[in-house]
Amino acid sequence: MIKLIEEKQESGIFLTVLGVGTGNLNETMMEQLADNGNGNYEYIDNVSQIQKVFTHEISKFHTIAKDGKIQVKFNKKYG
Repeated sequence: MIKLIEEKQESGIFLTVLGVGTGNLNETMMEQLADNGNGNYEYIDNVSQIQKVFTHEISKFHTIAKDGKIQVKFNKKYG
């Protein structure tokens, strides 16, 4: 499964993993899957966590840039 996730990640597909419930979830495995897919991992076990993830933190599910870079050039005249 990890190999498939890594292949898809290389083509620009990201994986976010959501664990839902209060049962015996393998959080370590879900976090590893998300890490290999350049995505996020969230464990949702109550209503307040649903609101936190899908209302207050929803922007983390949208990838704005991957491996972004910036170049700054200073003007010696001002500094």
